[in-house]
Amino acid sequence: MLKLVNITKNYLTGENTVKALKGISVEFRKNEFVSVLGPSGCGKTTLLNIIGGLDRYTSGDMFVNNKSTKDFTDSEWDSYRNFSIGFVFQTYNLISHISVLKNVELALTLSGISKAERKARALKALTDVGLADQVSKKPNQLSGGQMQRVAIARALVNNPDVLLADEPTGALDSATSYQIMDILQSISKERLIIMVTHNPTISALYSTRVIKLLDGLVVDDSNPYVSEAVKVEKPTKKVRKEKTSMSFMTALSLSLGNLITKKARTILTAFAGSIGIIGIALVLALSTGFQSYIDKMEADTLANYPLTISTSSFDYSQIMNMRPNTDIPEYPDDNIIKVNALRENMMDALISNDITDEYIDEVIKNIPQELLNGITYSYGANFNVYRELVIGSDYYYPKVSTGGNSAMFEQWTEMIEDDALADKYQFLKTQYDVLEGHFPTSPSEIVLVVDSYNQITDIMLMNLGFFNASSTDTYQYSDFLGYKCKLILNDALYGFDGTKFVPNYSDLSEATLLNSAAVYNDLDTVELEIVGIIRVNEDTSSGAITGSIGYSKGLTDLMLSESMNSEIVAWMNETGHETLDPFSGLPYLAGETTVEEQRLEALEFLGGVATPNQVNIFPVDFDAKEVIKAYLDEENTSANAEAVAKYYSDLGITAVEATPAQKEAAETAGTKAEIYYTDLVATLVSSINTVIKSITYVLIAFTAVSLVVSSIMIGIITYISVLERTKEIGILRSIGARKKDISRVFNAETLIIGFTAGLFGVITTLLLIIPINLILNHYVEIPNLAALKIYHGLLLIVISMALTLTAGIIPSRIAANRDPVVALRTE
Repeated sequence: MLKLVNITKNYLTGENTVKALKGISVEFRKNEFVSVLGPSGCGKTTLLNIIGGLDRYTSGDMFVNNKSTKDFTDSEWDSYRNFSIGFVFQTYNLISHISVLKNVELALTLSGISKAERKARALKALTDVGLADQVSKKPNQLSGGQMQRVAIARALVNNPDVLLADEPTGALDSATSYQIMDILQSISKERLIIMVTHNPTISALYSTRVIKLLDGLVVDDSNPYVSEAVKVEKPTKKVRKEKTSMSFMTALSLSLGNLITKKARTILTAFAGSIGIIGIALVLALSTGFQSYIDKMEADTLANYPLTISTSSFDYSQIMNMRPNTDIPEYPDDNIIKVNALRENMMDALISNDITDEYIDEVIKNIPQELLNGITYSYGANFNVYRELVIGSDYYYPKVSTGGNSAMFEQWTEMIEDDALADKYQFLKTQYDVLEGHFPTSPSEIVLVVDSYNQITDIMLMNLGFFNASSTDTYQYSDFLGYKCKLILNDALYGFDGTKFVPNYSDLSEATLLNSAAVYNDLDTVELEIVGIIRVNEDTSSGAITGSIGYSKGLTDLMLSESMNSEIVAWMNETGHETLDPFSGLPYLAGETTVEEQRLEALEFLGGVATPNQVNIFPVDFDAKEVIKAYLDEENTSANAEAVAKYYSDLGITAVEATPAQKEAAETAGTKAEIYYTDLVATLVSSINTVIKSITYVLIAFTAVSLVVSSIMIGIITYISVLERTKEIGILRSIGARKKDISRVFNAETLIIGFTAGLFGVITTLLLIIPINLILNHYVEIPNLAALKIYHGLLLIVISMALTLTAGIIPSRIAANRDPVVALRTE
């Protein structure tokens, strides 16, 4: 069963070699009670440690079940200690910060046994030694005899083949000693017990065999045993197939128990570790808040300065970046004044785009929706809105709006909508509060827009019929809710007299007053009603609605649809009328503009052109804007290439065959095919994000220093813990824990500290954000500026755990490499 052949053990002490065992050869029966006697220093404990696999012999061989252990690996020794050996020590060697039950279960946790079975077997082992009523206590709450019984229960719980007892009664009184010996004697009937003792009386009473050692040699054996010769096999497999392994939860439980026993130090360590986390969390909270504020400001800014594609405009970025002449030096020393060709440069900056239905459908409408707050279109059609005015018994019908739907003197504005969303006004609702009523739900509904002071302009008030308005006047919401006016469509506004169309208003150029109630009440009108009053909210610097009246895209579409089908537009599109002015019935006169340009202008005025003359693209933020610009640029490149290829194809030549003049003409054709956009806001605020990110990174770098310092400190604390728990390391190794299991225990401890530090830091930050926001709101009037995102908090906890785990790697390695024999001797 167990056989030692010529075992020697040498220790190096400085330059000297101490021979603890000088050639021990002894064999043991499967079940007997063996006492090993001898004076101090004769090698008794060394022999026991070698048998138990805690120490390695210098030479010789030890056979377990006829298998040599000479070539055992570390994992095979760990398995041997866990499954084949049970230790009972003089000083009990129980882990003080876990319960009696957990102490006994510990060996089973390394054996891969289920939780329910572990508990059942541990309870049975404790019951067998008479401690069924003490399972929940900590070891320091027991007497010496009770603690030794717990040690015996722990040694037996895994049903080992050999029980090794090192002075099991050395720390007990006589009565308790005999009780412990009675338990051991009963156990020896089923397994081998090898006991080291100084007490010959006890060994004579209880042992079936006494072996005496002197100076590292066996000098007497009262009942020697020599087994029959059998073939000795080389250990191609482990002594047992089982493999020891400590689960992470077990390591976590051990470490948590240890940390709880040192609450004050654990809290202080976690607090010190959280300082860096708090610093970084505050920086991230402020950065996130500022970035959210900037993002909101960007969206608000882009709502007023969208990417614009117009049939005629200026490239403002080119104008702003103009230099007088690139080949002359700046700040010259001579006395010569040169000419800046500003007029010529202005002409170069002029943009003329040919916006087509195909471009709208294939390019604009294919911009990814996630990049947009919305797209609006302007058509140049005259937006004819009138109201009814009663003065005494007389009725008048003055115009409320002025100009086309693209401007209207900034009094009427088509609101941004997102057709992809169920709530079309989702973006506007982030900018505006509804004071009364609601956003439009049909084309005939409009809203009144007041500024942050609840004001509207006196001009708008006069247009609505509130005469002589002054800054001292005030009105109720009810004065405006339900206010009605009418959009007069072409068929009501223009009548045909046989040769030309006669307007039903007083002045053709101004259209300020309808001729009669009949026109106002015609069927070809749309009654409009103010259904809501909205105001830009406190978080919005500049809202997307520039006028005082906001109306829906549906109203624009309705007006265009009716205009396209109106009598006057149909007449203009009839064959033979292409060159006739509908208001005179006479041909257009060629002048500064061509006849076709005059005709197109008249059609646009009457809403007879379905293609917009301007497209306003509202990106969600600056990053989205850059993506959209790249998309439009790519489309321009493609259009240019197609136009150039078509030019050469129409000529029947290739680019290689073309003359310089033809190449220049092809380049012009390609340029004309491109659609240019203007980006007014690009040069104003493009660097804000870079500044915010740069400041954030710098501050995080500074605060990260404290995080690294605190991590180093945690590494030192972990090393102190290794020193404090050295005996625990020896105990774990004696029951079969691997080196990596020991590392896992201390890694678990650093993870717990890291998690606690990270959690403490995040919670502290969330508490600090409250007064910080109050202070910032007081001084900069921006509410809730600091905000820590959930994923930032979780990330910081993970970072804290990762740093503390890294800091604890060296101490945990030191712990894993501790000599278990030395560790068990540590007090």
